[in-house]
Amino acid sequence: MSTDQLERVKHTRDRALSARADFLARLERDSKGRENRQLTPDEDRLFRSLTEEIRDAQQRVVELEQQEQYATRPSDGARITAQTSGSIESRVYQPGGRNSYFRDLVQTSRQTADAAAHERLAEYGREVRDLNRADATGGSWVPPAYLLDQTIGLPRAGRVTADLLAGRTLPGGTDTISIPKIMTGTATAIQPADNDPVQELDLTESMLTAPVRTIAGQQDVAQQLIDQSPINVDDLIARDLRASFNQQLDNQVLSGSGVAGQLLGLRNVVGIEAVSWTSATPTAVGLIKRVADAQSRISSALFEPANVVIMHPRRWAWLLTQNDSSSRR
Repeated sequence: MSTDQLERVKHTRDRALSARADFLARLERDSKGRENRQLTPDEDRLFRSLTEEIRDAQQRVVELEQQEQYATRPSDGARITAQTSGSIESRVYQPGGRNSYFRDLVQTSRQTADAAAHERLAEYGREVRDLNRADATGGSWVPPAYLLDQTIGLPRAGRVTADLLAGRTLPGGTDTISIPKIMTGTATAIQPADNDPVQELDLTESMLTAPVRTIAGQQDVAQQLIDQSPINVDDLIARDLRASFNQQLDNQVLSGSGVAGQLLGLRNVVGIEAVSWTSATPTAVGLIKRVADAQSRISSALFEPANVVIMHPRRWAWLLTQNDSSSRR
């Protein structure tokens, strides 16, 4: 591997960082005195393009530096690792390893600092070098990638419904998101004859406004546990916090009240097509009829078919056990 190649990639990354910083500075100057300034489509595309270029270049920098380190110090057991979904496999902090990222942070904050902990943090900092605002490039203060990559599999409900919805990046500097909505559309009509007046109906619109909400949690850990635990407790805590967050988010997306800091869930949106069904002896046919009724109402209201049916796994399992009068499923 040529050092020139690494320098070229770094130059590309730095150039994109500088271009994005200039863009943000120019945007701040243009937005003075204007509240709720929104990015134009061209500005949004430019910002996203620069951010992707920075992220891709930084990932390549880390990859090339690991290859260079392997070539110069193979006896240290360095491993060349592939980049997947923006994650970095650390040689210092690994799941089930003897080193703990958060334990080392605590050790280095003491008056009698641990030199070995300093060295491990410095080594990890070199693995994700060059502190900047791009994703996963915060130097030694970015927690090891495995804390996020392996926070699945705990016995909690997941975020199935939340992941079905369209996601957007939350812009900075705001606590309210507003989306324009057409209330009364335009209209067309047959023109009876040449030069007759054509149909005209003015479009009206309004704003759908949603406040930014926060889902957060924390765990206090005794210093003795960090010092003496034979396993990395930060790994376990991060897994459980992530699982709890996913469960809370999905509950909010489905059933949030919209008040007292909650999201407004799908079930509580005013004007939705609600179909209720109560039966002392429920059958699969009865349930399917109600689901079909809901699909029909959605099609009538939106002129588009429903594209997903969400139900609890136990309801789906019950449905699979039901037979008709001829023992057919």
